[in-house]
Amino acid sequence: MIAQFAALRSGEDVFDEDDETFDKCRALNKKGRRCGLFAQSDALAALEELTSVTNLGNIEKRDELLLRFVKASHCSQHHGKGAVRFFDEWRLEQQGAADSDDDTTLDTAGSSEVDAEAHYTCRKTPSSLEEETPRRLKLPEQPKHQRDSPEVQPEQDSQETLVEAVANITIADNQPAATPQKTIIITRETHIEGLGVTDLRRRGSVRDKSLVLKEIYKHPTAEDMKTGVVYILRHRRIKNLFKVGYTKKTAQRRHSDANNCYGTDTDVVYETEGGPFAGSFKAEKIAHCILEEQKLWVKKCEQCDRSHREWFMAEFEVVLQAVQLAEKFLRLPAYDTVDGEMKLSAKAHAMLEPLIFNVDKLEVILASQKTEVQVVETQVDGSETITRTIDKNVTVTSIEAVGPEDTAPAEQEQVGRKLRSQNLGGRIGNWGNKAKKAVRKFSNPVSRGASPEVEEGGMAQTPASTEELFVKLTWAVMPEEVKASYAGASSGRPRAFSDLKDTVRQYGRDFGEAFNAAMREREGKDVPAAKA
Repeated sequence: MIAQFAALRSGEDVFDEDDETFDKCRALNKKGRRCGLFAQSDALAALEELTSVTNLGNIEKRDELLLRFVKASHCSQHHGKGAVRFFDEWRLEQQGAADSDDDTTLDTAGSSEVDAEAHYTCRKTPSSLEEETPRRLKLPEQPKHQRDSPEVQPEQDSQETLVEAVANITIADNQPAATPQKTIIITRETHIEGLGVTDLRRRGSVRDKSLVLKEIYKHPTAEDMKTGVVYILRHRRIKNLFKVGYTKKTAQRRHSDANNCYGTDTDVVYETEGGPFAGSFKAEKIAHCILEEQKLWVKKCEQCDRSHREWFMAEFEVVLQAVQLAEKFLRLPAYDTVDGEMKLSAKAHAMLEPLIFNVDKLEVILASQKTEVQVVETQVDGSETITRTIDKNVTVTSIEAVGPEDTAPAEQEQVGRKLRSQNLGGRIGNWGNKAKKAVRKFSNPVSRGASPEVEEGGMAQTPASTEELFVKLTWAVMPEEVKASYAGASSGRPRAFSDLKDTVRQYGRDFGEAFNAAMREREGKDVPAAKA
């Protein structure tokens, strides 16, 4: 049973039967080496107690002892929580399989070899769980005598077959099944000749880009900010397979290194334009996060027996866009030194802020919407009437002010267009004040310490273009009544912050005049007009 569980953790853990102490963590680090930290507790005692149990039919007792061994044999700093989480998922899969009364079924093509395009679904009964746990399947390699035979198919055909095999890998889904019958979907490892054992290990989704923001806001280390270049390698035989890396040298020198296993069957297709720049390693990390959905994890390299996490299966344009975007962002510069520590610069934060959910901005947008309740009556059989209410979201374009009957139509229209809720006006004013301070902060930045220099040919953005971008974003969320106060409405929108500020001020003056006019008409009092 322990060996079966260890097989499931292949590529994540090391289970050495000759280890007599189990005093070190069994997990593998990011470089594919065994973690050197001490385990949490006496793992050997937990293992002995587990192996001494004779009645494995007691599932609760077995799982309790196995969980104790998993906790004890991993370090608490990095790998303990992940191992326990994996164990919990594995136990839930077992419980789901135990609820099914069907026998184990495995669709094959009628032969002993695994069909590369088959989708495997395994449903296990309680009896089969004792004999075999879910395991990862490997695509069979082509026999050596066939590879050496002159009658073997052309390389192009084998390449297409290999690409199809990778494209049809089934990814494990931990979400509950849509049908009452629970199933276990088995993921498959794929052996790619010249690369090794691979697995599509994807995190996040197309919509979820939280990993990117998390990496950007993480304070970079001195190693992250060293000068270097980011490069892209293309695999010669496998379509749309690329490696994104970083080096302090040049891409060609790195590619030709003697101990570089990436140099096999690959070509350099991109290197940072303009030469080395500060923060290239951080740019590589950000690019990897952007491409997380396309990552191809090499669990065991054929040449170095280590794991690699820098390969991606995607169109070249997608990979290139991610790399260049990360490079341009780092060259803003994206980070400043504050109290001896690198932190995200004000300019970079201002550019990212529109991408982050903001309650105040959403409130302003929703304030321009109102809900109308429409009552619909339906006659049924001539006797019964069914009444329904329908909520309709309607954009508020004006708020009419009720004046005396002799008010001129043109004046009524002007008052109705300009008279707004004081609550909304106050929120817009407060938000505009915050926006003005933010623009001043990053348009005329004061040096807070030594910043990485922008290399020649970089894409640093000027204060003018940054200000225009901010004005454009602010103008997009402004209510239509504010936009109507812009003197240059025929030209579209303001370009400078000063024009935006004048527009908001003009709207405030119009607001006051309209308010006083309405009060004079209603109360018949001579209220002085607001000063311009």
